[in-house]
Amino acid sequence: MTATVARPSPSGAEPSAPVRPARRRYLWLALGLCSLLLATHANWDVPVAAWACSIFLIRFVRTSTLASAIRWSVAAGVLASLSFIGQSLLLVVEVLLIGIPSMTLIVAGPLLLDRLLATRLARTRPVLASLVYPVTRVAAEFLVSVVTGFGVVLGILGATQHGALPLIQVSAVTGVFGVSFLVAWAASAINHLWEHGSGRGGLRPVVVYASALGVVLALGGARLAFLAPSADTVRVAGISPSTSAVDQRDARVERVLGERSYEWFRYARADAPAIRRALAPVNDDLVASTEREARAGARLISWPETTAHVMQRDRGALLAEVGAIAKRYDAYVDVGAAVMTDHAPYVRNQAILVTPEGVAWDYDKAHPTPMEPMTPGAPEVPVADAGFARLAGVICYDADFTALMRQAGRAGADIMLVPSHDWRGFDNVHAEKAVFRSVENGYSMVRQSADGVATAYDYQGRTLARTSAFTTDPQAIVAFVPSEGVRTPYAVVGDLFAWLCVAGLAALVAGAIVRRRRESAHP
Repeated sequence: MTATVARPSPSGAEPSAPVRPARRRYLWLALGLCSLLLATHANWDVPVAAWACSIFLIRFVRTSTLASAIRWSVAAGVLASLSFIGQSLLLVVEVLLIGIPSMTLIVAGPLLLDRLLATRLARTRPVLASLVYPVTRVAAEFLVSVVTGFGVVLGILGATQHGALPLIQVSAVTGVFGVSFLVAWAASAINHLWEHGSGRGGLRPVVVYASALGVVLALGGARLAFLAPSADTVRVAGISPSTSAVDQRDARVERVLGERSYEWFRYARADAPAIRRALAPVNDDLVASTEREARAGARLISWPETTAHVMQRDRGALLAEVGAIAKRYDAYVDVGAAVMTDHAPYVRNQAILVTPEGVAWDYDKAHPTPMEPMTPGAPEVPVADAGFARLAGVICYDADFTALMRQAGRAGADIMLVPSHDWRGFDNVHAEKAVFRSVENGYSMVRQSADGVATAYDYQGRTLARTSAFTTDPQAIVAFVPSEGVRTPYAVVGDLFAWLCVAGLAALVAGAIVRRRRESAHP
């Protein structure tokens, strides 16, 4: 005899009528979980899986008992978080303690609220019912990004679509959360059609959704075709030291300190001339590469994050060398460096823009990762006029914080410099996330990444240059980057769309509570 399960009642209470065979329900669950593993924006990502996973998971949850829906929705969230963290090698206590519950909330919360609210609204307000899931998904993604302090690293569905240029142009208005909304909305609209057939009531949400998606794709395609960058370009170079230079430095440091160590206080206590000589191979390599690229015509040169190590007392001499090159070739150099000091926490993660006239900015990383025991810098993005373009700069993980990156968009930056330092497992993913900041804020981006993927994007998300530290030695990029950006609505209104989704979620929940009380008062 075939096992059956009951359909949930409109109020979300325990179901009352038998519907789907259990085997079919668990087929939807299996398809949903498998596609979810390919839709966390990690190394196994398949963009189409992001569209598919929610379709099958919503189908399973809506046709399950409430207890089963809760159990499997939470399991899906935990599975997604473990998959993302494992693939990205983010095996850090803070990430495990905060990241797993956060991604579980992002995955499970929208599925369960959709089951409780959308099924009740489906008969009378089908289009509104189809909005429950995408509104809740965006609200969850946005609130997690704000509350946890992890930025837009965890669980952003829209980030899986980084290569779909016509689609991601909507980010210039809504931020990346608009892409998440469209991907999630597809799942709920298709489920409504699945449940109600092709009659008028069943088609209405699909027609509305298809119309909205069509408008977004048409406008995005038109923007790419007719509003492509047309300004003059500037030659930009990103440089990293050779592997042999890094190995030589590390071997010398080990001899001076007695061990290869990133306990920065040991540098402060080491013999000053000896540690200066030990750090020289990488710094000399970067200075030589800077002169090579400047001589070749690069007006803007970026070093990666913290690959150069220099003692605070020697920083001036290093910047003087770079400054001489900048003046000789009329170039601008963003120097990424770990600057060791003689007081706790003994290191500063800095980006210093050296110009022909001197130092334009001296920036400390505003958002150190959980792996970086250092004092955060002021959350203020520096901006400088270079003649050929208006420049702005942050460091690596800073680019995952939309409010910080929006400062440069509001200031009219044309080119954003993001010296970075990643690792195998998070190299491609982190570079892909950064493309949304360019589209959102209307500036091109140069992201030179040690132990990662170095990229240059224009303000519409096109890749202008890309190299991997794991396949290129020494790693370098050369790109011709538009010298003018554009002003975007997102740079002005910020995450208004995401806040509207939060407000929409609150209204949906409040409405459900009011209806439930009325029904209780008038059975």
